[in-house]
Amino acid sequence: MNFINPPEKSPQNVTHKTFYSQLFNHEIGYNIYLPPGYEDSGEKYPVAYHLHGWTGNESSEIWTMEKVYKDRQVITVFPNNSPVIEDLENLPVEDMIINEFIPYIETHYRTVATWEGRSISGFSMGGGMAFCWAVKYPDLFSSVTAYAGTYHHYYHKGSQTVGQPPEKAAELYKSMISEERYLEEGKAFVPKLKKALSAGSSLSPLEIGQTVSLNPQAPDFWNGGLKVFEDFIKDLEKIM
Repeated sequence: MNFINPPEKSPQNVTHKTFYSQLFNHEIGYNIYLPPGYEDSGEKYPVAYHLHGWTGNESSEIWTMEKVYKDRQVITVFPNNSPVIEDLENLPVEDMIINEFIPYIETHYRTVATWEGRSISGFSMGGGMAFCWAVKYPDLFSSVTAYAGTYHHYYHKGSQTVGQPPEKAAELYKSMISEERYLEEGKAFVPKLKKALSAGSSLSPLEIGQTVSLNPQAPDFWNGGLKVFEDFIKDLEKIM
């Protein structure tokens, strides 16, 4: 495990720092986003903790998540929650985050240090960890978001999620791509999806794909198929 992993370049208002963990007997890195106006406002801010995926570190997802935290009036923290130290799996990552890191953040920054003021999220392994901890500590976090969360065997050995068929990964990947495009284009993307799904034989497969900026001639497109988009549009319609 590399305890400290500063990024080559940081997004606006994101700073890489370290804190000392007594459990690890080492400085451990983290990135923190402070909302615009934090330095001068004197106000307290809610905090969102984001846990990175397997083999990642505190700097792996600061750019990926920028669309989520940018310009929000929420302190967003990216700790190094990696359990990857070759064959060592009993590292006190959970205790470090829950009992050392969160109290450290709430001591050193102006935070809303209550249940209402804390949320947790994560990607892949971090998503599984976030969901697990949110359930385990219901008085600590008011909300949880798992981005493609998986219950990795290091934490949930009987989960049966590791080693699933490649088709599952392909379907998930297509769904993630659709979600990213919706975040980029907003509601303007919904009519494009509806047009693609309702085209029937009025458009060729190539034209349908071009409607949503996809290439149906690419072999990997058919790994997931259009069912991904059908499910996705149903989810969009439920929340709109």
